[in-house]
Order: sequence, then C-alpha cells, then structure tokens
Amino acid sequence: MRRKLREACRLELAAFAAGFDYVLIARQGAKAESVQGLRKKLLKTLQEGGLLSTNKQPKKIAVQAIDEPAVGQKKIGERNE
Repeated sequence: MRRKLREACRLELAAFAAGFDYVLIARQGAKAESVQGLRKKLLKTLQEGGLLSTNKQPKKIAVQAIDEPAVGQKKIGERNE
C-alpha cells in the first residue's frame, strides 16, 4: 500500500501546492486501488482542499555535489585571480 501511495505522490508532485507539509493517511478501500486510481483521488482531494498547485510544471531543483563549493565560493586552497 505504501509503495502505491508513494508512487502516486511522486507522479503528481508538481500538483502539490508549495509551502505546506502533507500527511497522507490511506483508508481501507485504498488497498485495492491501482496507482492510477490513487493519483486521481489524490488530485481530487488536493483540489477540494484548495491545495492544488496552479503550476503543474515540475520544478527544476538545482542539485550540487557535496564536494563542490556553493556559487560564489571557492574551494579550499583556490587563489583569487
């Protein structure tokens, strides 16, 4: 059940309004539901609660390697030019 619900959320991540924490509690009937069915119900619930994002485009997230310095910073031992 958790895998299906997690997958439904992952596929609809762009639909979640930003700035909120979400807690999902599955009901007994959800166990027999397909991932596609869970996605539809998830979107309906977000819409009913006013939490459906107006921007359905996935956000691009900048990922930076741990060993790389942040933008504008230099690695240790790097000289100013």
